[in-house]
Amino acid sequence: MKRNVRLYNILFPMWMFWLWPTPVWLIILPANFVIDSLVLLAAMKWKRIADWKNAWRKSIVKVWLLGFLSD
Repeated sequence: MKRNVRLYNILFPMWMFWLWPTPVWLIILPANFVIDSLVLLAAMKWKRIADWKNAWRKSIVKVWLLGFLSD
């Protein structure tokens, strides 16, 4: 039996930005950045990337922004 697993935005759905005022954004955006960083670092460790610091610096902003665009 094959399971379908779907992962959505763990922290905050994008459509909620329209319902809540701006101060909530100041909490949610950095928290989402931290979660994306942890996932990216775990993937780099799993793939055994030697220069992970440089690779993280080059890709985290793209990953973070594309995460919001995909939501």
